[in-house]
Amino acid sequence: MSLCRLIYMSQVNPRIQLDLDGLLRVSRDNNERVDLTGFLFFDGSYFAQALEGSRKDISDTYHRIVKDSRHGHLVLISCGEIRSRIFGQWSMGLHEGMDEESREHLLKVFSLSAIDLNNVTVENMVYFLQTLAIKLHHQKVDRLSRNSVEELVRQSRKPPLRRHSS
Repeated sequence: MSLCRLIYMSQVNPRIQLDLDGLLRVSRDNNERVDLTGFLFFDGSYFAQALEGSRKDISDTYHRIVKDSRHGHLVLISCGEIRSRIFGQWSMGLHEGMDEESREHLLKVFSLSAIDLNNVTVENMVYFLQTLAIKLHHQKVDRLSRNSVEELVRQSRKPPLRRHSS
């Protein structure tokens, strides 16, 4: 199977009430079923998404997205073969919102405070999404590490088990 990556951007349809959690749940289920991986950036108004998998599954998914009323002004940025996945650990990773660090990254990559579809390159968009995915991964690992440390501290505060002699 040859791997492909598709990247698109779209604007949220303002007439639709967006249920992002529901969208993610369905997307993750669909993607896992056909071995698609990807990453979604959503700033409240725009989606930028990379999908990776087989050409047929990418095509089928993209056609569903095109017909989805939650998307407007959909623009295909790139679709082509790749040697390996960048977003292989995500059935659908999500970076939601535009915090200061993300805004600075956007300015660094695109030299603008918003993504300009007339000037976006495939390389810049992949780099932008990949960097956000790495940031999200590190946050997830940090959260797991903090939870592990907190659990170890809780365990250390428990009184030791006493053996009863017979």
